[in-house]
Amino acid sequence: PRRELRQTSHAYNLRFSNINIINVGFLAVGLTGAYNCWVDGLYVRSSKVVLGCSPGESAFFRPWKGVDQVGAKRNITVCNLVGVDVRGTGIGLAGASSKEGGYLHVTGNTPRDQTDLVDFCIDGFALDGGESGGFGIQSSAEKMTVRNGHITNFVRGIAATHDCTRMTIDSVDIFSCKEEALQLGQDSSIWNPPRQKMGIVRNCFMAGNSLSRPGVYGAVQIDLCTGFIIEGNRFGYELGHDGIAETTQGPALDLGARARNVVCRCNHIAGLGPGAMAYKNRSSSGQGNTVEHPSGESSTYGPWDVLKR
Repeated sequence: PRRELRQTSHAYNLRFSNINIINVGFLAVGLTGAYNCWVDGLYVRSSKVVLGCSPGESAFFRPWKGVDQVGAKRNITVCNLVGVDVRGTGIGLAGASSKEGGYLHVTGNTPRDQTDLVDFCIDGFALDGGESGGFGIQSSAEKMTVRNGHITNFVRGIAATHDCTRMTIDSVDIFSCKEEALQLGQDSSIWNPPRQKMGIVRNCFMAGNSLSRPGVYGAVQIDLCTGFIIEGNRFGYELGHDGIAETTQGPALDLGARARNVVCRCNHIAGLGPGAMAYKNRSSSGQGNTVEHPSGESSTYGPWDVLKR
């Protein structure tokens, strides 16, 4: 009679490989309440969402006895994914699930029960939004790894909410987005106050973004973090490297007032949009944020604890 005391069973140990999907009104592939899944070789053309993953309404609250009671492998890995003519958000990775409105709302679950439910690894992908009104990748997973990808023509390339607290973004190219290439700290959180995040952005190339307001939106926007490494990235087009010059992209790095201990090192900023500074810090003090060994454009706005030319 009390639904919150029921146990749930979940799809797990699934593999999807070599699948083509064309002309879908909304969602091409959806994994809800599933875990330990592997998607390898997915091609989607003309859909609103290429891949959507979420923990579902039960949020692994009382999984079936004998299955993953200890060390649950709640992860989803995606390789070799291509999404073309994406009309909304390319990949949606929900690792948090609010109980409000669901059958578990009477249990009084804490924020810990509603977050950190699924982890994601995306390795080897290409997403093109065309006239998309969404994001290339949007995530609320605690742990997110995104590698070896190409994102073009979205509103934002990758957007992570405040519930996404540990992330690695490596060797990803993001071009021609209307606003930020990376927004790491979207103002949405089950925790109140939100938790601080940590992570790495390494070996990426971001150029030609901030199309809707040239010079305004940063390539990487971070807020509410206690430590982040931004290293070995290339920002902005360059004639000698790309055959065109940068005309739109805002600051390479735009730090919010609650960003701490962000280390920027060995990044190359080839060009900026009109009026943009290379490194922007919105806080009233340095807060451990540093710029080390920059090349190309290296102008700064706001306080920085260390600036090594």
